[in-house]
Amino acid sequence: VRVYGCNRNGEVWEFTHIRPYVGIQEEASYDLLSSSEILNVYPNPFSRKLKIEYTLSDEGLSEISIYDVSGKLIRTLSRESQKPDYYEAFWDGRDEREKPVPCGVYFLKLKSGDKFLTKRVIFIK
Repeated sequence: VRVYGCNRNGEVWEFTHIRPYVGIQEEASYDLLSSSEILNVYPNPFSRKLKIEYTLSDEGLSEISIYDVSGKLIRTLSRESQKPDYYEAFWDGRDEREKPVPCGVYFLKLKSGDKFLTKRVIFIK
């Protein structure tokens, strides 16, 4: 198990725990997006703005969301019907209420139809 933390100076720390742990697995009916869908994020780690580039091969409802390490939804960046194409989105390190989030590890989830991809991103100040 790896846990990431960040201090007020923007230094990112990694803590590793090697003992067995108990977790709850969410039952999901989602599959991973195919290799024709691409999700790139940079810079990573980022301090001001994260650029998200993605390509979709199927038309349908797509959603890009940010979650913290506990699985709590931090922000939904977009939720709209999209055609197969290349797209860009940006995250400025703020939550739904436009308040800055603490530095640390977050997860970006691209969901398209009943499939998804995730990327780990690190926000530093």
